[in-house]
Amino acid sequence: MAHDPVIKRVEKLEKTVTALTGLPGEVSQLSRRVGTLESQILQLRTEMKDEFSAVRHELGETRDNLLGVIESGGQATRRLVAEVREETNARFDGLSRQMRVLHEDVIERISRLGGR
Repeated sequence: MAHDPVIKRVEKLEKTVTALTGLPGEVSQLSRRVGTLESQILQLRTEMKDEFSAVRHELGETRDNLLGVIESGGQATRRLVAEVREETNARFDGLSRQMRVLHEDVIERISRLGGR
């Protein structure tokens, strides 16, 4: 009976060693998988960097285009306001002349009526 615990211990050790014999192969396979994963992560990182750079470039171009459109719109608005101002001033000048002529006509008629 004294041998029973020793035999059990030896059997337990044999099972442990048997279970551990496959461990180097599993570690090797795991090492390959980690290496593959590492290369995939590096590839993803490169692709993301390139895409972010492209997006940043496109946003810069879009910003520049928008600023150009805004500036040209501002210039067009300033031109339109200047044209409207000139046209309005010309019309007011014409109306002013007409009013002056009418005023002088009224004064002349009043003086004629007063002289009768």
